[in-house]
Amino acid sequence: MDICENLILLKILRLLYTGINVIRIVVPIALIVKLMIDVYHHILNPDSKQIKELSIKRIIAAIIVFLSPIFVNLVLKLVEVGGGNRPDYPYCLTTLDNIGYFERLAEAKNELKNESKKVQDNAAIQKAQWDQAQKLLEEARKNNVIDDTSALYLGQRYRLSDRELRGLCGVAKAEQGSILGAKAEASLMANLYELLSSKSKFYQNGLYNYVRNSGWFAHAADHMDNSTCSTAYLNAVRDVLVNGNRTLPFYVNEHDCMNCSTAHACGAVSKGDICKINTNGIDYTTMDQIKNRSNYIKDYTKVYTYYMRNEKTNYWVFHSFPTSNSDPFGYTINARQRVESMGR
Repeated sequence: MDICENLILLKILRLLYTGINVIRIVVPIALIVKLMIDVYHHILNPDSKQIKELSIKRIIAAIIVFLSPIFVNLVLKLVEVGGGNRPDYPYCLTTLDNIGYFERLAEAKNELKNESKKVQDNAAIQKAQWDQAQKLLEEARKNNVIDDTSALYLGQRYRLSDRELRGLCGVAKAEQGSILGAKAEASLMANLYELLSSKSKFYQNGLYNYVRNSGWFAHAADHMDNSTCSTAYLNAVRDVLVNGNRTLPFYVNEHDCMNCSTAHACGAVSKGDICKINTNGIDYTTMDQIKNRSNYIKDYTKVYTYYMRNEKTNYWVFHSFPTSNSDPFGYTINARQRVESMGR
């Protein structure tokens, strides 16, 4: 910064120039008053040479004091011209006249500095939150609790015939391919059914008909009619639907495949229903990133799918992987708010 644009120096110079101007006015006035007193004394004592000499000195002093700034400016200009330097002194006088501009400039710079600090602080907070989330995720992995399959949620119990139970088991097995995955799928079936409006035709026709005909579960009718569920699968689905022992909270109402090569895949980006995920503000869009389970954090990761691309809230929130090979399960914001408002 040019020294003549330094706000502290400008304030000091302004203070000095104010003092000089005060002296330039006050001192001559005081000398004039003294001179008047001398004249009065001279009238009283016309023969006094001392009074005459003192009066002349006072007049000369008043003129010198009044004109001193002019001589100072002249000397400084001569020095600058003689030295071949840039005329900094006149420039300083110009900036001194515009000190208000430099004060506003300093305020603007301070505001910018404060905003920059806020941005840096926010970035530090976000990084700390991310680091904490990663730490919790690592602890969850070490403690083998990331799948969240050990929790039980006592829900509604359904009266199902053996045929109906086998049909629902066939869908659950086909969707997830493991006993724990089937239990999660059966929990999701009940959650979805209970989140329906009581006026919905699917709700009125019961859980079995909802799963078979709603279109939410791919090829449901085929899986129901050609069920090959073993006793272990049947008992797992029975425990969830007949005994009410669900393995997912009541608001979990979503899952989509990461790599299923469906007709509704997200194009070249992904071969599954999931087009991208976002964890703590970081987008993961490639196939490898979407399939990487370490990029998913419970209640943090947003999952964007083909089916929700045109909705106002076009994502759902990740909850868990019931098994190491299962789809990601999660919930929509509306579903969670609705369930929590009912105290479930």
